[in-house]
Amino acid sequence: MSTGLSARAAVPFGDRLDFILQGLWAFIRVQFVPLDLRIEYFALPPESLAEGLARAAASFAVVAAWLWAIARWRRKTPVLALLLLWPLAFLVLTSNAIPVKVLNMRLTAERWMYLPFIGAAGAAAYFLHKRPRLALGILLALAAGTWARARDWSDETRLWSSLLAIYPWCAKAEEGLGEAYSRQDRYPEALAAYERARELREARKDKVLRRYAELSAEGLVRWESPTLHRGLGRTYLKLDRVADADREFLKASALEPKDGYTYGVMAYRYAEAGDFKKAAEWTKRGLAAIPDDEFLRRIEPDVRKGRLTFRAGFH
Repeated sequence: MSTGLSARAAVPFGDRLDFILQGLWAFIRVQFVPLDLRIEYFALPPESLAEGLARAAASFAVVAAWLWAIARWRRKTPVLALLLLWPLAFLVLTSNAIPVKVLNMRLTAERWMYLPFIGAAGAAAYFLHKRPRLALGILLALAAGTWARARDWSDETRLWSSLLAIYPWCAKAEEGLGEAYSRQDRYPEALAAYERARELREARKDKVLRRYAELSAEGLVRWESPTLHRGLGRTYLKLDRVADADREFLKASALEPKDGYTYGVMAYRYAEAGDFKKAAEWTKRGLAAIPDDEFLRRIEPDVRKGRLTFRAGFH
């Protein structure tokens, strides 16, 4: 998530510099140990000055050695120098050194590592082409890591659970897990995940939000989440807890008043249950916020007449 250009100065320069170093180490680790991967790499400042200084010193030493290797091989084997330079070029482009979307809360994750990996793989091949057994062992290890990661991606709930194993305080991961369970019609489990996400937000336990909610301009990163309240509302409806759903959708509409789904689903559900007074309240509220909403305009005459004449499905 990121803010508009007006927030460029909101993120301290020291934070952005530290995120660049974190991204460098994430890249190096994934090249050599492609395990414990994740769909999000959150950018958090160091917990202490000593940690930040140690990370900076180690990073500058690695980069210095890297540049020395490039200079050493530039004349002797220009192709190898190019392969060594290749990852650095892409890492600069995808780092928070250039805050294109400004308030970067996340490091560039695995999907940004494929292009720089080409250079690293080419350089490794240069040194391993006369060591076929070692090369085969490395390829088998990489294949095993790829298989393990593909297994994670094959199951949405496993993917979000693996992220929670690393970031147990992450409200977004809990919300994603809730959505995954909902798509599998596992609504009690979805509700439990959504409620954990709400608790992390209400108790101010999410470390990313604790850092960036205050820095975010115009409230684009905030503790309250309309998508979370909509997810809770949909799940409560599936469990026939209409009063609880009403409460969550009211919160969602307050946070994001132009979302037609929020008004439409509650207007329809109340009309379906025969409570046309409540249906009229939601229809009126929705049309006041979105006068041209097609669904609300369709249901409004039915609500006024006290009879529902069509069927609709909501997911």
